[in-house]
Amino acid sequence: MNHRFKFLSILAALILFTACTTSKSTVSTNVNLSRYEYASIINNDTYHIPAELMEYEIQLFDAVENSHLKLVSDARIYELTPSQQEKLLLVKYGVNVKYKIGFLPAEYQGFKKGE
Repeated sequence: MNHRFKFLSILAALILFTACTTSKSTVSTNVNLSRYEYASIINNDTYHIPAELMEYEIQLFDAVENSHLKLVSDARIYELTPSQQEKLLLVKYGVNVKYKIGFLPAEYQGFKKGE
């Protein structure tokens, strides 16, 4: 009986631990990129991202790299001409780690129009 209780306690703790450490990833498939020529990826929080979420940051950079958009550093946005800035897509993201569940939300908006 005592052995069975220990086994069930360990199993419950293991299930609870794995349920609280999974990450959620969402990929947007309906972003209209046809009017954009440039993209700048901006981290809203800090440049320090937890190691567990680094995979999602890499996926975000890969998605922009695999599009037709030219990647522009956020430090060089204002070096673009006004007509180039009209074609700039800002990809903002941040990290939210709550109860050991990590989220990497991304927000897409046009640079000039705030779209």
